[in-house]
Amino acid sequence: MPTGLILQPTYQIRDERPVVRLFGRLLDGPPFLVEDDRFRPYLFVRARDVASLGSVPGISVEVRDLRDLEGAPVARVVLPLPSAASALRDRLASAGIATLEADVRFAYRYLIDHGVRALASIDGPSEERDGLVVFRNPRLTPATGRPTLRVLSLDLETTPDASRILSFALAGCGAEEVHLVGKGAVPGAELHADERTLLKAFVARVRALDPDVLLGWNVVDFDLRVLARRLAALRISEGIGRVPGRIGFEQDRTFTRQGRADVAGRMVLDGAGLVRDALRLEDYRLETVARAVLGRGKLLAADHPNPAAEIQRLHREDPAALAAYNLEDARLALAIVEQEGLVELTLERSLLSGMQLDRVGASIASFDQIYLPELRRRGIVAPNVRADRPGVAVQGGAVLESVPGIFRNVAVFDFKSLYPSLIRTFNLDPLAHARAPREGGDAIVAPNGARFSRDDAILPALLDGFLARREDAKRRGDRHADQAIKIMMNALFGVLGAPACRFFDGEIANAITSFG
Repeated sequence: MPTGLILQPTYQIRDERPVVRLFGRLLDGPPFLVEDDRFRPYLFVRARDVASLGSVPGISVEVRDLRDLEGAPVARVVLPLPSAASALRDRLASAGIATLEADVRFAYRYLIDHGVRALASIDGPSEERDGLVVFRNPRLTPATGRPTLRVLSLDLETTPDASRILSFALAGCGAEEVHLVGKGAVPGAELHADERTLLKAFVARVRALDPDVLLGWNVVDFDLRVLARRLAALRISEGIGRVPGRIGFEQDRTFTRQGRADVAGRMVLDGAGLVRDALRLEDYRLETVARAVLGRGKLLAADHPNPAAEIQRLHREDPAALAAYNLEDARLALAIVEQEGLVELTLERSLLSGMQLDRVGASIASFDQIYLPELRRRGIVAPNVRADRPGVAVQGGAVLESVPGIFRNVAVFDFKSLYPSLIRTFNLDPLAHARAPREGGDAIVAPNGARFSRDDAILPALLDGFLARREDAKRRGDRHADQAIKIMMNALFGVLGAPACRFFDGEIANAITSFG
C-alpha cells in the first residue's frame, strides 16, 4: 500500500458537489493526487436547537452519541457545500443559536476525520495522469515515514517598475540555469526572443523539474506576483502547478500579514520568512543573510546607489553579468536554507501538526489538528472560535529580583520543559477544566483557583508522546526533529492564552503560569 506526504489539502466544486483534493508525493517517488467526492461538510448544533433549523433544502440532521464540552447532547448537520456552513452558522447566530465546529476548514476536516496529519497510507485503485498518480475515493489511514522533498529556488529580474521580466534563474532539482530576453549568445544562459517566449520557457522548465517546493527571497510578494501579472498580460494560459490553474494569493490575517501563494500541487516557501523565524539578524535582506550564513553575498555591490537601474543596464550592455547575478541570487536562497536546515525543520513541523508547509507557524490551527481528533474519540465536540471574546491578562511566572554581588558556591537549577511538565503533572487541559466538579469533589485546584478533573484530560498524554519522540530525536542526533517538537510543545501553552483559539480560557492559561 503506497504511503504519501500530503503537501496541499484543498477542494473544488464539481457538478455542485465538493471534491476533496490532496496533492503530495509518494515516499517511493512520484507525485500524487487523491480525489474524494464522498465527503460532506458539516457542523454541530445542540440537540435542543435542532427544531430551530427549520426546513433547509439540501441538509440532513444526524443524532449521534456526541456531546459538547459541558456534556450537552449535540446533533450533526450535514450540508451540501462548504460555503453553506458559514451561511448557516451566521443565520443561527443572529437567532441566538450557537453552532459548534462550524469554522473548521473543509479539507482539514477531512484529514481530522480520517485521523491523518501529513503522512497517509493510500488504499485504492490509481491511474497515471499528466505525471500524477491519481487515486479516486481511496481509504486513507495514518502512516509513518521519511519523505524527501524536491526544492527549486527561483529568482526573477525585471525592469525597475516590474512591468517586464528580463530574466529568470532556477537552482535545485538537479538544475542550475538562467534564461534571458535577448539575441545572440551569452555564456551560461539560454536566450529568448521576447518576454512571452521567456515566460513560456519558465512555465515549461518548472513543470519539467517538478518541484514539491518553490523557494525564493520575497518570492510571494514579488517574484510570483509579478509572474502572475505578466502571464495574464501576455495571455499565457499554462500554469506552473501540477494541474491547470492560475497562481492564487492570500494575505495572512494575523499581525505578520505574511503572504501565501497557491500553486496547485506545490508549496511556496519564502526564504526570508524561514530565516526570520530561525535567526536573529540585523535585517533579512538576501545580502545580509547570505553574508551572515554563507560568508558571501550578492554579485551586485550592496552599497550600489540604484540596483534596479543597474540591472537594466546589465541587461542592455553586459547580459553575461546579469545572468551570473541572477543565478547567484537563486543559488544563495537555496544555499541558506540548506545550510540552516530550514526546509527540513519546516517538514518536521508539518509531520507533527499536519499543517501544510507554508502554515506550520499557525499554532492555533496546529492545535486543532492535534486536539480535535482526540476529543472526537471521546465523543466530544468542540466550540467555534469566538471572535467577540475579550482577552484575559495572563500573568507570567514569578521573576525574583537578582541581588548584586560576588558569591561562592553558586548552584543553577532549571526545569526541563517547565510549562509542558506542569501540564502533565497537574492535568492542565481544556477537557479536564470543563469536566472538573465546580465545587468539592476530587478536583485538582490550581493556585489561581481553576479546577481540573483528575480523570479527563488530553494534553498530558499528547505531551508524553512528544517528549518520548524528542528524547528519541536527541539520541539519534536529529536536531530538526528535536527543535520541531520543542516548538510544538511550547505552543501548546501559548494557544491556550490566545483569544483566537477555540479552547481559550484565561483560567487555564493562568493556572499554568501560577503553578510555575
